[in-house]
Order: sequence, then structure tokens, then C-alpha cells
Amino acid sequence: MRFWPLLIMFGLLLTPVAQAAFSVASSTNYWIVADSLNFAGTTSTSSNYRVDDTAGELATGVASSSTYQIRAGYREMIVSSLAITMPSNVSLSPDLNTAGGGTANGSVIWSVTSPAGYSLAVRDNSTPALQTSVGQSFGDYGGSPDFNWSVSSDSSAFGFSPEGDDLTDTYKNDGSNCGSGSGTTGHCWDGFSTTDQTVATKSTGPNTSRSTTLKLRAEIGADKTQTRGGYTATIIVTATGL
Repeated sequence: MRFWPLLIMFGLLLTPVAQAAFSVASSTNYWIVADSLNFAGTTSTSSNYRVDDTAGELATGVASSSTYQIRAGYREMIVSSLAITMPSNVSLSPDLNTAGGGTANGSVIWSVTSPAGYSLAVRDNSTPALQTSVGQSFGDYGGSPDFNWSVSSDSSAFGFSPEGDDLTDTYKNDGSNCGSGSGTTGHCWDGFSTTDQTVATKSTGPNTSRSTTLKLRAEIGADKTQTRGGYTATIIVTATGL
């Protein structure tokens, strides 16, 4: 049985970086993150360029030291600096036989940069996540994180285990259980859902790249006969600035 690559899709929510030099004005209908009194300014674009200009300000630009960074001026304050990498599609290996059981594995890494913190969530595009174009599928693994991966002999399943320094408590372990402790690798297997599952979060900067690895696994039990075909899953990953 041949596993086709997982199709990796991304969602990216950009939020303004927190600034101390201005106040936020809001109502039930509007939110103004920065205001400035000037006599002119607009955004101009062409097929090759975009220019954001403001007239009437003095001493604008970015100034920094080893401790502080100042973004002076209206245009400088309005920034969205959340960034996420775009990994390639993933192929699980080895190919599995349709009878007799077996396990295929793969992994994918996302790196997020956000000076104001971030959260990273995963979900699938369909239920079950791993299936063929004609409706054959692997079951979604479990309903909550299991410390050790386990599939009964008469079933098949597809799931994931996240690894990284910013894991949520749900996917950390104390050496024998999930949901507590500080262990962040090799355990706490879960199944995908069409609802976002937050796997990593960091409440503050610094503005450095933070990586989360998603270990992927598909298994056919020894007594399960799985229909031949190419099985594909579409995983949607959303990074949100905090």
C-alpha cells in the first residue's frame, strides 16, 4: 500500500506588535491601533512597487540599542511581524502491506517568529484525516493524548505527537502520563480533528525562531485488512500572534 504525501496548508493571523508609545482607540464598530495628526499621507501602488507615505512628521524611523527598540512615526508603528515557515509535503514511510499490519512514520517542522508571543494550532481538512479519494480511510487516533502509541490488532489509525520547547501542557509528560511534567518528546499521541488543537504557545518574545515538530504515524493492526490505495491527509496549521 502506497502512502501519498501529506498536503500541508497554512493559516496565518497577523496581529500588531505591542507598542508603548501610543494608545488604542475603539468602539463597537472600529479599532484604531495608532493615531497621528499630519497634513498628508496615503498608500500608492503599481505593478512593481508599494509606497506608504506620511507628511508632517519629524525624526521618524527605527532606533535600537541592546535593550530597547523605538519605532518612531505613524507608519513605523503599524507593523505585523509574525512569520511562519512553509515546509514541504510529507511522505510516510515505509509503504505498508494491506494485510499483516505495520507502521509508517513521518515528521514536519514549523518555525514561528513573533516578538509579542504566538500560539500554534493544527487541524485536519476532513474526518477521518487520512483517506483515499474513494472514501477508504484510517481512523483518527484516540480522543485525547496517550502517553504511548497503541492501536488494536483489528483496526488502523493515523495520529500525531508534537515536540518542541513551547508545547502546551496537554502534550507535555511526567515520564508516564500526559498533561503534566516537562517532557516534550517521544510521547503524548493524539488524533487530528476539524477543530483547532493548540499544540504550542509562547506568551512573550524574544524575536527569535521557535520550532515545533509534528511526528506523524499511521498503523495497520495485525488482524486488520486495509484497502489498497494512496492515502492523503490535508493538515491546516494556524499561527496566531499574542
